[in-house]
Amino acid sequence: MNTSIRHSSFLGYLSDPRLPNPNTKVEFEDATFDVLPGFSCRQNIPSVSIRSRNYPKRWMRHSFWRIRFDEYDQGAQPSDLFKKDASFEMVVPGLAGQCVSFRSVNYPDRYIRHRNFELWLDVLENTDLFRRDATFCKQPPRAGYYRATDESSKPPDTPPTIPTISVSLPQSQTFLVQGSGFLPGKQVAIRIADDALNPNLFYYTTATANGSINMTLSIPCSPGRLYFSANDGRQNSSDRTGMLWSNTVTLSCQ
Repeated sequence: MNTSIRHSSFLGYLSDPRLPNPNTKVEFEDATFDVLPGFSCRQNIPSVSIRSRNYPKRWMRHSFWRIRFDEYDQGAQPSDLFKKDASFEMVVPGLAGQCVSFRSVNYPDRYIRHRNFELWLDVLENTDLFRRDATFCKQPPRAGYYRATDESSKPPDTPPTIPTISVSLPQSQTFLVQGSGFLPGKQVAIRIADDALNPNLFYYTTATANGSINMTLSIPCSPGRLYFSANDGRQNSSDRTGMLWSNTVTLSCQ
């Protein structure tokens, strides 16, 4: 069956091919998402957060174990609980031995799975059924593709331009992050990891009209190394996180 994750009334579902006319414009738009750097993570394990394409203020999260698409629940910035509920680790390959499974950051014994076409966050079960129900395969974005098209006539995909960053240390615990090659006007997440395997820090800025960033960060740190990288929301199927990251810059933390 050809099914996709989608939202309906802001709850998570699999599209049900048994229903009449399932491949409508509304369904295709409801089944298209942006996969972005996770709001939260544990033990330095990369995570992702998933945002609705047609309702960009709404993010996939779990609440009472049901998968939902909720808006930020605390003003302009999400609460710590929202960040954790809306962050998932991408397990590659997935539990069924292929594609990907999504493990909760704050409940790592639970995975997103479907039950009767509803999406839930359930405790891992050692069964083939659970592993299949909790494994999902990436598909091309569906929004805008609801009309019948001749796929063979489409031009080949152009490899994305990988953004680059540089990091300098003008003074102790103050870092200047500069970069280019990002999508103009898009939010850029700057990820910082350290040798102590503390949870990743994320700082956000917006790329200029020419795709560059310039941001000064004050980061309290202990002796050791810091690892800087950045992402503007583009995807990369060859990366474990599924996202297109810049180069990684390593600096001593002083």
